[in-house]
Order: sequence, then structure tokens, then C-alpha cells
Amino acid sequence: MNYYALVLFIKAATSLPFNLIVSGSTDATTNQFPYHVSMMNQLGDDSLEFLCSGAIIDSTHVVTTASGAQINGIQLTSSIRILSGSNELDFTKATSHQISSYKLHNNYIPKTFENDIVIFEVTPQFTFSGSTNSITVSNNWTADISVDCVISSFAEPISDFQDGISSTLKYENIVTSGCSVATNNSFCIADKTTGKQTTDKNNL
Repeated sequence: MNYYALVLFIKAATSLPFNLIVSGSTDATTNQFPYHVSMMNQLGDDSLEFLCSGAIIDSTHVVTTASGAQINGIQLTSSIRILSGSNELDFTKATSHQISSYKLHNNYIPKTFENDIVIFEVTPQFTFSGSTNSITVSNNWTADISVDCVISSFAEPISDFQDGISSTLKYENIVTSGCSVATNNSFCIADKTTGKQTTDKNNL
């Protein structure tokens, strides 16, 4: 069975002490990921700055990362605009939503990114169509190892890295692997072809 996973890509300009880049290698086709939304920070001049991605879970709610919706630890609920219905980071081609309320995970720890989850209630609600729909979530799903997944992301491929943001949605087929909590002094790297993992920087 294949699972769909959303990469809640966090812009490098946020409060993270390092750049977190997870990228897809193939452009998504129209309506391929109708649940994928982009979280944008509306600046003082009304321009929009990309923060992270999110997933529609029903007609009024989105799930995303708590860290991605913050700058310097400040929750940006009043200035966030959620764009739906488009594979492009283009305000003119998407539907804009605002946040009416939010719920952080009770055990969220910003320093280690444990339980890095927030649910936003949006207004106006999503109008479901071919380009906008909710992600399918199983009540019995567990985070197993070696499961085929599809990730979607607005991150640039590493070889093309500039500001870390792609103007079009991308995706990649992956296999899940075991992970532990990431801190400033730890990392986990896996070879895309062999799946071999290492935590030894000398083996990079």
C-alpha cells in the first residue's frame, strides 16, 4: 500500500538554527495534490512571503508545522494567508484564506521540534473541487518503517538551491525509515539509492 505524506517545508528565513531542505524532483501535475496548501506571511507592503506548506484535513481545517508558522518564536496567525487550489506560489492563481483560530499540540517542544504540529481553522472554508480537497487520513495508520510514500513540497532540488523555494509544487517517491528527535548536535542522513543511513559526518 502506498501512503501520501506532506513535506511541511520550513523556509530558511524562519527561526530555525539550520536550513532544512527536503525537495521533490518532479513537477506535480494539475490537481495531483489537491490537499496541499501554502502558508504565506503577508508583509507590511501586502507582498507575500512563503513560510511552509500544509494539508487540508476537512472543509475548515489545515494541519501544518508549528515552527513553520512562526518567526523568532512568534505565532503569525494574524498575518498568515493560506493559499489553496494551485500548484504555484502565485496569489492570483489561488484562493486565499485567513486563520480564525488555532490549536498547538499540547506537548510541542520548539527546541527539539517534538510534536511540531498546529491545526488552523480557516475562513472562508474550503470549497472542494478537483483542485481543492482534503487529504485521506487513516484512524489506524502507524508510522511503520520501509513503507512506500509520496511527498509533495515547494522546496527546490538541492542542486538548484538558491533561496530554497520552488515556484511550482514538486513531488518525490520515497521509503520511510526510522528517525529520532533532531537537535543542533545530531543528524541522520540516508543514501537515496541504497537507503543506507549514517550519523557519522566522516562518511558523508
